[in-house]
Amino acid sequence: MTKNFTKFMALALSALAIVGCGGSDGPEKPEVTPSISVTPSEVSIDGNGGSATVIVKATTYWTVSGADSWIELKTKEGIASTSGTSFTISADANPGVARSEVLTFVLGNNLKSVTVTVNQGMKSGGDNPDNPDDPGNKGGEGTAEAPYSVAEALDLITGHKYSSDKVYVKGIVSGISEINAEYGNATYYISDDGTMMRPLMVYRGQGFAGAEFTSFDDLKLGDKVTVEGELTYYNNKTPETVSTPAAWSSERSSCATTHSAGIPRAGFPSGSHIL
Repeated sequence: MTKNFTKFMALALSALAIVGCGGSDGPEKPEVTPSISVTPSEVSIDGNGGSATVIVKATTYWTVSGADSWIELKTKEGIASTSGTSFTISADANPGVARSEVLTFVLGNNLKSVTVTVNQGMKSGGDNPDNPDDPGNKGGEGTAEAPYSVAEALDLITGHKYSSDKVYVKGIVSGISEINAEYGNATYYISDDGTMMRPLMVYRGQGFAGAEFTSFDDLKLGDKVTVEGELTYYNNKTPETVSTPAAWSSERSSCATTHSAGIPRAGFPSGSHIL
């Protein structure tokens, strides 16, 4: 009797041990795919100084690199957050020409990365010693008497501070995508310094005083123009002008050249005119 009881207890304990070991693992945890996103992917800071905020969503810790000396970051790292962490980018007033910088957000140990472009126009009423004729030297009001510089227009567009009102923007023709003689309009780019660093597209605009474009001789690189139109952010990617054509004025430099750039859409809405 005693031997049988002892065998029974030994078997029972063995069974409990097996059940206990098998149940300790529990359900397997799902594998997490590394991911990081930052929105929006492009921000603008006022030329007089200020800040912009982006939202970072990441599955693990992340770091930031690429900040130039004019960009101020309170921190360069963050922790995992699927709901999103606010990240502030700041800059003091910009006394020089419009500037841009790309920040890189890196997930974990180089698992993945995304970038954010930071733009800042020129300080209103600032002084650009490198280019005294830069329209950004004077704060514009968007009127015919005090047009915006291209940098000011871009800041309004990328900062989503524009309205449906028509405004005036002054710049230098820096790229010509198309002159359509059939419809009498042209798609081209203007900038403050005549380069394609930070251009504003004039999309299907008309010529001087609303006249139709008939040939490439009607518009050349280096022309100084003041355009009237409605600012817009096409597909939230391309700053441009559109709306019913207005009038514009043009000043041709002695070194102006004809050039077809074939550049994708990005600028001043359809129907804009040179004053």
